[in-house]
Formats: sequence, structure tokens, C-alpha cells
Amino acid sequence: MSRLTHNHSDTAEATATMRAAESLLPEGRRLLVDPMARHFVRRPAYLVPARSAFAARLAVSLFDRWCPGLHGHVVLRARYADDAIRSTARAGVRQVVLLGAGFDTTAHRLPGAARFFEVDVPTTQQAKRDRLRATAGPTGSGRTPGGPHGSTIVDEAGGPTYVPCNFGVDDVGARLREHDFDPGAPALFLWLGVVPYLTPEALETTLAELRGVTARGSSLVLDYVEADALDRAAGHSGARRVERMVARRGEPLHSAFTPDTIAATLSRHGLTVNDDVGLGELAARYPTADGPRYRDGWNRVATAVAAG
Repeated sequence: MSRLTHNHSDTAEATATMRAAESLLPEGRRLLVDPMARHFVRRPAYLVPARSAFAARLAVSLFDRWCPGLHGHVVLRARYADDAIRSTARAGVRQVVLLGAGFDTTAHRLPGAARFFEVDVPTTQQAKRDRLRATAGPTGSGRTPGGPHGSTIVDEAGGPTYVPCNFGVDDVGARLREHDFDPGAPALFLWLGVVPYLTPEALETTLAELRGVTARGSSLVLDYVEADALDRAAGHSGARRVERMVARRGEPLHSAFTPDTIAATLSRHGLTVNDDVGLGELAARYPTADGPRYRDGWNRVATAVAAG
């Protein structure tokens, strides 16, 4: 299942770097504040834009030119997911499941919003926990300076429930049940940065496993690559560049959808899409002081609800 079975790879650090760099942009221009993301950046090539405001501005500008649409999607899908957590929490949902969590920091940025379950392979989870402990410092206080955003809680007290899962081998639903997840209560499932790396068969299998623990009132947020973006003749330059890059790293893209085909896929598993937006629409929802920063993209984010 490719991306789902990753270890703590370059992909995880690259997306953390994007979130960290975005957090260092001027207040009127940034789309996301994720002060914890920088703690997961260790590779030398990524360190400077994750920690220097000047380098962050330069890196984001260069990246938007080199791979149009990718940075904007990474930061705006996180913003979208944050809003989904807040919205479902107001509706009484108290369980949030991050599938293929990687170095996501949501559980630490929004403590108290819900009980978080992070599902991923054990190697990634161990790397994440090691880095969280390292940021606590020698006093073990669990806090470390958060740059322009103040102090950041980084200890594990009250943090997420880690659910080790070898996707494609273990049943995701069964693993959640084993870690005190309540399948009779509604939950929000976040599945970001994963679906494009799955074969259609792997996607169907995981959705089937999740259906058994998806109560009425639950919802799923996922992102996907638009079906025509990889077209060799008329596709999106950013999408084709990413496709080549991830293939060289052994994590090829395996699936792409239209809004109609992703809706049909989810419908087969009891889920009804009620929102599906591209990058331009996301940017319009979250404009900066100068207006929307992005208009052209090749990924979409969808929300689907379970009827039970």
C-alpha cells in the first residue's frame, strides 16, 4: 500500500517542512500556523526554511514555481482538517482518527478537541514519539519555545492514542477496537496524503475495514489527485513533476479520481460526499490579506458522511 507502509521517509519530513515554513510567513500572508512542525525536520536541506523566516519566504516562493499547487494543497488541507475537527466537536464528535498519521501534529495543536487516534506503521510512530520527547528538553517539562507563536506542548500526557498498524496486513478496524476506539460512537476520520499512493484495490479494502467501525454521524476527510492531472498531453505540470519524483523514491502514485468516481467509490462503503473542493476553492475559503494565494491546483479534498 506504498505511502501507507512508509517509514519516517523524506515525504514525511518534506510535508512537515512545508507546514513549518508556512508558519513563518508574515501574519497577513500565512495560511496555517503549525509551530510544532519544525521539530520533525532533521534533514539538512530542510532545516533552514523550517527555522528562518527569510528562508521560508524564499523557499515557498521557489517551491510554488517549481511544483505549482503542491505547497498550497499541503497547508490548506491541514487548515481544512482543523476546521473539520472543530466543526464535528461542536456537533458532539469526540473521536478523531488519523490514518497514516506520519508527522502530523494536529493532536498536539488542538488538545482537548477530541480523543485522537493515530494509525500508522510502528517505525514511524516510534520516530515521532522519540522526536516529541527530544523537544521536551532536559527538564522534561514538555514545553519548548515556539518561535513567534509562543510555547508548544510537546509531551505525551493527554496526547494521542498510538495505534500501530501494518496496512495491507492488519485489519484497520480491528486494530482500532484493540486500542479502546468506540465503534458505536461517531468519529471523524482524516485520511490525508495517502489515497493517491494506494491501488484501487487497497483503497477498497481499507474502506471496507473501516466500515465496521464507522457509526452513524461519522465523517471521513480525504484528499486525492484529479484524474486528468497526470495526462501526458494536457495534465498539470506540478502533478507530473510530483509523479516522477515520488516514483524515483519508490512511492509511485497509483490512483486518481474525478469528483464523480471518488463519490461512487465512497458510496459503495456507506459514505455520501457532501463537500469536494479543489485548491482554488480552498484558497477562496481561506484568503490572505491580499486575497486568495492559489487558484490552480491538481489535488482535491472531500468530506463524506456515514448514514450508518
